[in-house]
Amino acid sequence: MKKIIPLFLFTLLISCSPESGSNPEPSPTPSLKLTKVVETNSSYTYTENFIYSGDVLLRTEGTESTGNTTKAEFNYANNKLQSLTYYDNGVLSGTNTFSYTGELITSSISKESNIDFTHNYIYNSINQMINEKQYSNGNFDGSNDYEYNAQGNISKNLYVSGFTSYEYDTNKNPYSLILSDAVMKIYGIGFSKNNITKEIQSGGTIVYEFVYNESGYPTQKIEKRNGLISSITMFTYN
Repeated sequence: MKKIIPLFLFTLLISCSPESGSNPEPSPTPSLKLTKVVETNSSYTYTENFIYSGDVLLRTEGTESTGNTTKAEFNYANNKLQSLTYYDNGVLSGTNTFSYTGELITSSISKESNIDFTHNYIYNSINQMINEKQYSNGNFDGSNDYEYNAQGNISKNLYVSGFTSYEYDTNKNPYSLILSDAVMKIYGIGFSKNNITKEIQSGGTIVYEFVYNESGYPTQKIEKRNGLISSITMFTYN
């Protein structure tokens, strides 16, 4: 299923800064900021920088080793993230707009290449997102169902062709420093409370090994497929 999401999901995020009259969403942990993520594999290196005004994340700026650049801007209102605006090599490439019911995001619309992707989210009684349906230009594409473990992390993603299971550490997810709980819920896989250590599906198992700082956040993530390192991601904080 297609999503427009950050590089640290792929590209991330504002169209208005606090100076231009927006009402920014407070950072979940003002004392510590995620400032850079660098992912390296056999083909390329991608560097993502996080730009703040005080404790408020304004935008991300990414550079690939090929020379391509990305930018994502955050737009806030009423203390909530309302939309994201994406650029590739300085050219507008897409947007993502959120609709809230109370404190939960119940739908989003992503626009990319003249296609509107609509996502509808369903929650259980304890506000865990348990179902996501996607439509492109009004046509139903498919859905995902989610199950959770006792710690509140997604333990299984069920889709039409099968499912993927996940195991976790007990340390903090670095993206909880920059994204609200409402946004973390809808981004789903990789944005749970803790960090994925194992991903199990019919095509094989992916293992993730971490090094942590004194605050319990990852500074390094090593991804291994079939026992071989496939990528290394470094996290920098301030």
